[in-house]
Amino acid sequence: MILTKSKNKNIEINSEIDKRIKDGEIPKLLLIVPTNRKVRYLKKEIISSSPNNSVQRINLETISTLSTKIVLNDSDIRRAILSEPASFVLLEQAFKEIDPKYFSNYKNNIPTGTLQQIKNVISEYKRHGITPQILRNEFHKLIGSEKLKAENIADIYEAYQTKLEKIQIKEIGDIYKEIGDLSINEFKKRFKEFYPEVNFIAANGFDEFTQPEINILDLCSKIPGVDLYIHIDYQANNDSIFFHLNNTYLKLIERGFKIIDEKTNVSKNQFENFIRINLFNSKSPKNKIDYSGNIYLLAALNKGKEIEIISKEIKKLIINQQVHPSQICIAFNSIQKYSSIIRDVLSNYGIPFNLTDRFTLSSSQPVISVINILEVLENDFYYKDILRALNSGYLKNLNINSTSILKSVGSLKIISGLRNWIDTLKDEIYIRKNNTYNEWDELLKIETFEDALSSLVTIQELLSPFEPEVTLKEFKEKVIELIYKLEIPIKLSDDIDFNAEKNIKSLTIFIEVLEELTDLFISEYGSTKKFPLKFYLNYLRTAAKSTRYNIKEKPNYGVQVTSINEIRGLKFEYLFLSGLCDGDFPTRYQPEIFFSGSFFKKENQHQAKERYQFYQALCSWEKKLYLTFPLTDEKRDLVKSNYITELESIVKMSTLNPEEFSNKIYSKEEFLIEIGNKGIDNFPINIKNEEYEFDLEEIESSIKIDKCRKKDPFGNSSFNGFISNDLKNEAREKLADYREKQFSYSQLETYAKCPY
Repeated sequence: MILTKSKNKNIEINSEIDKRIKDGEIPKLLLIVPTNRKVRYLKKEIISSSPNNSVQRINLETISTLSTKIVLNDSDIRRAILSEPASFVLLEQAFKEIDPKYFSNYKNNIPTGTLQQIKNVISEYKRHGITPQILRNEFHKLIGSEKLKAENIADIYEAYQTKLEKIQIKEIGDIYKEIGDLSINEFKKRFKEFYPEVNFIAANGFDEFTQPEINILDLCSKIPGVDLYIHIDYQANNDSIFFHLNNTYLKLIERGFKIIDEKTNVSKNQFENFIRINLFNSKSPKNKIDYSGNIYLLAALNKGKEIEIISKEIKKLIINQQVHPSQICIAFNSIQKYSSIIRDVLSNYGIPFNLTDRFTLSSSQPVISVINILEVLENDFYYKDILRALNSGYLKNLNINSTSILKSVGSLKIISGLRNWIDTLKDEIYIRKNNTYNEWDELLKIETFEDALSSLVTIQELLSPFEPEVTLKEFKEKVIELIYKLEIPIKLSDDIDFNAEKNIKSLTIFIEVLEELTDLFISEYGSTKKFPLKFYLNYLRTAAKSTRYNIKEKPNYGVQVTSINEIRGLKFEYLFLSGLCDGDFPTRYQPEIFFSGSFFKKENQHQAKERYQFYQALCSWEKKLYLTFPLTDEKRDLVKSNYITELESIVKMSTLNPEEFSNKIYSKEEFLIEIGNKGIDNFPINIKNEEYEFDLEEIESSIKIDKCRKKDPFGNSSFNGFISNDLKNEAREKLADYREKQFSYSQLETYAKCPY
């Protein structure tokens, strides 16, 4: 369905866009799409389709980026738009300023999850143009705890918004509101400053618009000499999928948009046209359409096996059919449940991939290490904080002896207090130096306490810049200085595994967040006001919990692993829709508890939107589609998604049997397991004449040792844990080192489990 105010009553949008690109008229074209991923995808497509594969300017925007440019003009957009972590810090401050009747249990410390929910609700209100006053107008419809909750949400929202206005910073909802306040002449003037040549606007790939977004599109349609076309994938006689679009459609009609005919429907293939009419439709035909050669169904034992079989199928596609990995996509509705499995399994099978799942800053080792080190001073050298900071590994270059500190804690029963630490250790050293009786355990030599004292003095010197109250700018500079004193950047650059890029990115993001929060608080409190360390650590901890980041995607590099929402409007040759279990897709309807009154999302809207997302995902493949799901999750049985059942009722598909992959070796790990089971001599092929990166002699030796253990598990052999007298001196020295070593409970429990 195409809606427009243009006089042109017959158009095929994609053909019109392609024509303008090939004719070199890209500056006259503005494309508005729903996601940044779609922006990146289209940018590559336009460049490759342009004359000489080069363009000077591409006008590709989301509604958010378009609005931001028009409102902020030439100002520093990065500084003028509030980031997610900064918004959490300000929201937490706003929460502490109100009288929390409904949230009275959280007056001093609101849980991160609750803060996240409140933030999501306020952001959603702002996106739909709902102000605190509009919320207050709803109070008369509510009673009891629902009314108290709504009042508190409105109070938090108002206090939060006041803070944003005071420091003159905006969120996307504020941008939308400001655009709505512009006159048509002012909007036209600002639009032409950015897009002077544009005369054709296409908004493509959207499933719905908020009221402020409709206002923005309406303003674009009123610019003289500019034709705006809105393409919405809509089928009037299938409400099961398209019900939630009715409201958007009616609002656009009210603004004067009219439906026009598409010249052709070439953008949809036979399969897409069939499912958009018949999927979830009770009036679907009894005769199924046959796609058994293109669509496959896979049921795996669990999530791990599901990803293993997907990896094997992908490896077959890449090796046997020469498919480029970037033409393959694995999409999940609940990607968080699979991200760690994906990283392990795809890496194990040697498959390159781009995973779009985001990490939290609070899971980053270098960031948490910096916070932990500062917490030592905050809690006056509490022994657990000291040991936690030392375990990070970033204090090694300072020659701090963590073992000595741990032994001192156990022997002298020191809990906290820097003065207490120093005085107790000095007294113990003095007593031992001046007492000739050998009353103490050899493990607690005088050197132990001297090392502990020296280590604590070193930590004190490291943290001394943070002892007095400092200004916001001074704190930022001291934290960055601490990071360099600990040589964290050097250590991160020396890493060679996957975590290197992740940790470098997390530390970079942490410094950016620190700088942004410093600027915000200077705007709020001034540059001369000083605060204690506790104030700074509170906002750093909040920011770390709320900051999410991902590693930069490598273009055309590997298999795309992303969420179903992110593949809207994209096309892949091979698509795996995975994790298709009831509860994950579709998800169970759970109304947001902090929405109130008429702002609750209804269950039928939730269901229709998820069906529409499934339909959109089914339109994102060209050659083969795989629908996969696990049968169990740990000890719980899972149920196949009813979406698959609905599709099976109208489409013939093939079943992918896991046993089909059992007669081939797909990874190094499988290769080694097979050799271990059969032995090198009994391996089906002669591998001794082949060149492998494995040490076959070492493998053969390991197999013999394993056989020896199985044959005589209690035999007097070094392979069964019996240390013989003919040990080399080097081995003896290494074992002797363990006499001074202290072990944690978990290390001892792990040791006890070892069968050797």
